Amino acid sequence: NTHGGGRQAGCGHRFNWKEAKPYKAGPAAARPSAAAARQSLARKGALSGRGVRHLFAQCKLCGVADKCIVGPRFRCIHCQDFSCCMKCEPRLASEHPEGHVFEILFEDELDWSTIGVPLPNGIRARVRRRASHLAPDSMAAMVDEEEISGSRGRKRGRTDDIAGLEGVLRGQRRGRYVLELPDGVGNKLISPELLQPLLTQKQAERLLASGAIANADAMAAAAAAVSA
Repeated sequence: NTHGGGRQAGCGHRFNWKEAKPYKAGPAAARPSAAAARQSLARKGALSGRGVRHLFAQCKLCGVADKCIVGPRFRCIHCQDFSCCMKCEPRLASEHPEGHVFEILFEDELDWSTIGVPLPNGIRARVRRRASHLAPDSMAAMVDEEEISGSRGRKRGRTDDIAGLEGVLRGQRRGRYVLELPDGVGNKLISPELLQPLLTQKQAERLLASGAIANADAMAAAAAAVSA
C-alpha cells in the first residue's frame, strides 16, 4: 500500500519512453462566438435569478417597505407571507420555526397580463424560463417566434432557443409584445405571461400609478399575485 511500503502488482504492462509514440494534439475545440457567449451568460443569469427583482416582496429579516428582494427569493410554504433574500437565508436556521420548508423562486411571479397595465416601450425584459418547458402544442399558442424585422416570411424555432434571453420591448402586435433580442436573434412576439420585465420597484410603482386602472386596484392585484 501507499503508506506501508507494500508493492502493487499493477496491470502487468510496462511503459518505455523510447517505444512510446509521440504525442499528437487533437483537433482544437471550436471557440464560441462572442454572441453565443453573451447568450450563454444571459441564460445562466436567468437560471440563478441574477438581477431579478421580486416586486412588492420584501425580505422579512432585513427588508424595508420600499425595497424588494433582488436575486433568488426564499418563500416559506408554511407561513402566509414570509420571504427572505439570499443574504439572509443562513439566518433562517435560528430565526424561523424549525421544520418549515422554503421554495426558491428565481423569477418574479408578478404577471403583468393579469393586472391590466401595459408595459411601455424601451424597458428591458427577459423571456421566462418556463417557456422552454411548454408542450409543443402550447408553444404556438403562447410564444409566436415570427421574425418581424425586415422579413416577409415566417421563421419558427424552438422555444427554448430564447428562454432566459434578455431584450428591449419595442411595442405590441396581435396581443403580444415585440421583444428585440440582441446578437442577431431578431424580434420575437412574446405572450405577456411569458415576459418578465426587469423593473425596479420604483419603476413598477410609477407604472402602476400611471396605468389604465386605478393605482389602488393595481397595487392590490400585485400584492395578491406575489403572496399567493
